[in-house]
Amino acid sequence: MGWFGGTGFCAKWRNWSAKWRMGMVERCGFRAKWRNRSAKWRNWSARWRMGMVEGCGFRAKWRNWSAKWRNRSAKWRILLGPPVSVGFVLRQVAQLVETAESSCTAQYSPRRDRRRVAGVHANFVNSAHGGRPDCDAVAMPSTNYDGPIRWGIVATGGIAAQAVADLALLRDAQTVAVASRTHARAAAFAAEHDIPRAYGSYEEIVHDPEVDAIYVATPHAQHYTISRQAIEAGKPLLIEKAFTCTHAAAADLVGRARKNNVFVMEAMWMRFQPGIHQMRTMIEQGVIGEVRWIQGDLGFVNDIDLPRLVDPAAGGGILLDCGVYLVQLSQWLLGRPSTVTATGRLGETGVDVEAGVLLGYADGAHAALSCSFTSDCPGAVTIVGTEGHITIEPRFHHTSAIRIARRGTAVQVLANPLIGTGLAHEFDHVGQCLRAGLTESPIMPLDDTLDVMAILDVAVDMVGAPHVDEGFTPAR
Repeated sequence: MGWFGGTGFCAKWRNWSAKWRMGMVERCGFRAKWRNRSAKWRNWSARWRMGMVEGCGFRAKWRNWSAKWRNRSAKWRILLGPPVSVGFVLRQVAQLVETAESSCTAQYSPRRDRRRVAGVHANFVNSAHGGRPDCDAVAMPSTNYDGPIRWGIVATGGIAAQAVADLALLRDAQTVAVASRTHARAAAFAAEHDIPRAYGSYEEIVHDPEVDAIYVATPHAQHYTISRQAIEAGKPLLIEKAFTCTHAAAADLVGRARKNNVFVMEAMWMRFQPGIHQMRTMIEQGVIGEVRWIQGDLGFVNDIDLPRLVDPAAGGGILLDCGVYLVQLSQWLLGRPSTVTATGRLGETGVDVEAGVLLGYADGAHAALSCSFTSDCPGAVTIVGTEGHITIEPRFHHTSAIRIARRGTAVQVLANPLIGTGLAHEFDHVGQCLRAGLTESPIMPLDDTLDVMAILDVAVDMVGAPHVDEGFTPAR
C-alpha cells in the first residue's frame, strides 16, 4: 500500500526527486546556481580570449614586449649570427675592441699564421691590395638606416630570383631596384617580383640614392667591373661567390674597398646556415677533438639550361661554381694550406668539368675535395677529428641537419631549419653589419675570401682552365 498508494517510502522518494528536478528546472537549485557561475566563467574566459585576440590582454602585451626584445636581440646578434659558443662570442668582442683601438693586425689564429699557400701565391696577403693597407679602412662613414635596408639586385637570373624571395621574408630588408644589361629584361623581372624600379644598366642602380646596398649576382667574370663601380660610388656590396675569377682581381677590389671604407662581403651563404654554425661551434668546443682531415664532394650532371656554367668568358667551370664551397669550408676550419694539388678534366668548351683538390697542412692535416659537372655527387662533407666525426648532410652548403658521432656514444642528429631557401641568413647579417657601421663581416672577412681565391687560382692553373675578369688588367 505504501509502495503503490504514494504514502510509503517510495512515494516520499519520488516526491523528493520531483522537488530536486523542479529545482533544477526552475533554476532554484544547486545545479542552476552552478550553471549560472559556469556561464559567468565562460563569459570571463571569452573576455580574456578577446583581450588576447584584440591586443588588449596580457598575451598581446607580451607579444609586443617580445617583439621589442627580438629587435634588440637582432642588434646584439650582429657579430654572433645563429647560436654560437661562448668562446666565439668572446673572440668577436675582442675583435671589436681591437678595431676600436685601431689595431691593424690581421685576425688569424696561430694555426692559420703558420700556413701559407705554396707557390707564387704564398705571400698574397702582403701584396699591394691583399692585406689591410691602413687603419682608416676599418670604420665606415656614418650612415643612418632607420628603416629596412633597401637592396638593389644586379642580375635577373635564378639566384637573383631566389634572393628576392628570401629578402621578402626579412623584417628589416626590402628589394627596391633591379638592374640588367637590357631594360626589357630588368623590367620583366621587376614586374614578376613586384620591384619598384628597373634599370637597363648597372651604372644607374649604382648611383640610385634610394638603394642602400647592392647584391651582385651576375656570372663570375662580370663581378669585378660592377663591384668596382659600386665601391667607387660608396655602395655597400654583397658579391655572389665566387668573389671574382682570379685572386688578383679579388685583391684589387679588397684594396679599393678598404681604402674607401666601403662594406664588401662575399655572398658565401653556407657560412650563415644555422647547421654550419652549429658544426663550427661544436668543433671549437672540442666535441670531436682536433680536426685532422676533411672529405667532401659537390656536383651534378649539367643537363640544365645554364650556358654560363660552361662558358669560359663568363667564368664557367666546376671549381668556381661548386669547388668554391668545398675550399671555403676547408679554409674556414683548417686555415691556409701549405700545399695545393689539383687534377681534373676539361669539357668541350675548355672549362673544368671535373676536379679533385687536395689541401695539405704542415702538421699532416688535409682536405680531400671532389666536384663535378658530370656526376650526381652526394653533396656531403665529413669532418674527422681525433675524438669523432661530424657529417654535414646533403647538400652540405645549405644543410638542414648534421650528424655527430663520438667514440663510445650513439650518433646524434641535429636538425637546423632554414629561413626560406637559406639565402635570407646572409642578407640579415649584412643588414646588421651596416647598422653597426662595419666595413667587413666578422663571419665572412675579406682575408678569408682572398685565401680561398688564392687556393682556387692554384687549382684552376693545375687543371688547365685559367680565367679572366672583365675590365681587370693584372699588374705586371
